[in-house]
Amino acid sequence: MFEDRDGDIVIDAGEPIIKRFGPVQQNIVINTPGPDDYFSFASTGVGRTPTTGPMFGAGTAPLSVAVMCDDRGNSPGGSGRSTARVLVITPLGRATILSEKDQVDFHGGC
Repeated sequence: MFEDRDGDIVIDAGEPIIKRFGPVQQNIVINTPGPDDYFSFASTGVGRTPTTGPMFGAGTAPLSVAVMCDDRGNSPGGSGRSTARVLVITPLGRATILSEKDQVDFHGGC
């Protein structure tokens, strides 16, 4: 995570890095349904959503979505939920995780 002061989605000199994360494990695949592969937030905490993607509701801004799968794909786990997960961030910046098989399929599946 970094503060993108000029809005170019690239870490430039002088843009502070807020937090670093290690690489995703080799057996994990993260897919985004649109052309964007990042989440961006304004200084107010409100999400800067991509111009494409699933809609939050009729006439509203699109959601930011990432589908996370491992080598098990979108199959039922021990709890009856999918082994895959969907991270959804609403236009207001609220994040939620979806784990039902139908929800994973709706957002592009594995």
